[in-house]
Amino acid sequence: AVRVVRRGDDMVIDDVRTPSKAARAGLRKGDVLLSIAGERPLAPSQARAMLRGASGTRVTLRVKRGGVTRTVELAREEFPEWPED
Repeated sequence: AVRVVRRGDDMVIDDVRTPSKAARAGLRKGDVLLSIAGERPLAPSQARAMLRGASGTRVTLRVKRGGVTRTVELAREEFPEWPED
């Protein structure tokens, strides 16, 4: 339910589908994605692969917004893929 893009060395959330569990968890456009399940994604395709999983399973994300880092527990859900840029 999120689209991730590269901005410099960072993986950044570029869009969040609403309504979605990602939106309800507080993820927002512009959040810097620091880690997914404890690992730093190095490319948008890697971030997408790390976010995929069976609907209802959970994954932990660390994100930074406005200089504040926080941990988000996200329940995965089924959504069609974003169009590739």
